[in-house]
Amino acid sequence: MGTEQAAAVEISEPLLLHEEAAVDKIRADDQEIERIPEWKDQITIRGLVVSAILGTLFCIITHKLNLTVGIIPSLNVAAGLLGFFFVKSWTGFLSKLGISVQPFTRQENTVIQTCVVACYGLAFSGGFGSYLLSMDEKTYKLIGEDYPGNRAEDVKNPGLLWMMGFIFVVSFLGLFSLVPLRKVMVLEYKLTYPSGTATAMLINSFHTNTGAELARKQVSCLGKYLSISFCWSCFKWFFSGIGDSCGFDNFPPWVDAVQEYRAGDWYPADLGSNDFKGLYGYKVFVAISLILGDGLYNLIKIISVTIKEICTKRQNLPVVKEVTDENSSKLLAEQKKRDEVFLKDRIPFWFAASGYVGLAAISTAAMPMIFPPLKWYLVLCSYILAPALAFCNSYGTGLTDWSLASTYGKIGLFIIASLVGSNGGVLAGLAACGVMMSIVSTAADLMQDFKTGYLTLSSAKSMFVSQLVGTAMGCVIAPLTFWFGGASILDHLIVHTKHHML
Repeated sequence: MGTEQAAAVEISEPLLLHEEAAVDKIRADDQEIERIPEWKDQITIRGLVVSAILGTLFCIITHKLNLTVGIIPSLNVAAGLLGFFFVKSWTGFLSKLGISVQPFTRQENTVIQTCVVACYGLAFSGGFGSYLLSMDEKTYKLIGEDYPGNRAEDVKNPGLLWMMGFIFVVSFLGLFSLVPLRKVMVLEYKLTYPSGTATAMLINSFHTNTGAELARKQVSCLGKYLSISFCWSCFKWFFSGIGDSCGFDNFPPWVDAVQEYRAGDWYPADLGSNDFKGLYGYKVFVAISLILGDGLYNLIKIISVTIKEICTKRQNLPVVKEVTDENSSKLLAEQKKRDEVFLKDRIPFWFAASGYVGLAAISTAAMPMIFPPLKWYLVLCSYILAPALAFCNSYGTGLTDWSLASTYGKIGLFIIASLVGSNGGVLAGLAACGVMMSIVSTAADLMQDFKTGYLTLSSAKSMFVSQLVGTAMGCVIAPLTFWFGGASILDHLIVHTKHHML
């Protein structure tokens, strides 16, 4: 029978001296291999220039997809890849000329990717393919002047200046709404954010001994398939028909069976497939209920657990001795290093709260000037509810890699439109949809980039600042690229739609 030692163990003393020594040794080796720059050094002029170029390119791509397909894929990986390729090519060219250049680190690469994502994200959440176009005169005439609720007073044609002003006053609030929860989302919940994780793994692989060759092969592969896609699009152009039907309008078949069986009972039988008074309304609101219910449950769970831990502080922690091998010790050291870097440059809660309140006050005063039917108290109520919806969207994005900003935008649209009524409710509802979409979309993008920064040992403060810079770029680049390029695409689509209706 073994004997029990009665030696007292202080909780402040290291439990495993050998493990601590191994962790310190690994940490010292990592510091010798790579010095992590300060957060200010991670943001460079060349990185911002490359971000502006790639942001312009991706905004054009997003407008094209938004106006034709309606589904925007994640371009995070492409932003990280092209950012590495451009900066590495530039530094290599200067090195051959004998000019000394600053080393290109994975942190700078991550900042470029974050800035690009923030920039082109506004091409989607800015409503250039959705709620802003729903306000113009072309849409009013396309729906029909005799359509119930379609009033000429609710028409607001696109204008470059007012669109820029609108995006400026609504796009920055989402960045401040969930900053205090970054530790919960990334470290405690350990949400995957698949696109952010994949981008981080790609960036980490680039900044190795064989990373440059790998990036060169990937850019070559990207260019090859881009050329194939372009040639295929040109080929299809010669055989494109009139209209937007793709052959899958009646897929899956059981949906038609339900529609035919309940048509005239649950909803009028003579409605279109996209009419909210028909079956489409059931699809949308059931999806909204499921998504919103799951997100609000986790938000309430976080609040209740936090309050419980504050009220019942643990006094005596159990002393547990864990036996780990060399590999697990190395993984433990890497995780500790990531946690330290992620939590090192803190973003104070008071800064995030004051920033959100200040921007909300500015937006509350400015929005009624742009959209008179949207009263200031409705804007204020939207900003009170928006952080909860932003959390739900960020949580769902972390699990599924799918931002449902447009779905949450519909919540604001229906609520505000019903409150305003027939006298300007359409315009007010569409503007409220833009407010919700901008906040929940930018909040999800920020959390995803926090995940990328966590895995690439980038400072959370540099991630936040690069998001601010990228959002400022997007407020200018997204409207400009739409104004000079997206309008022609839209006119082409309207002509095809009119032919299809005739």
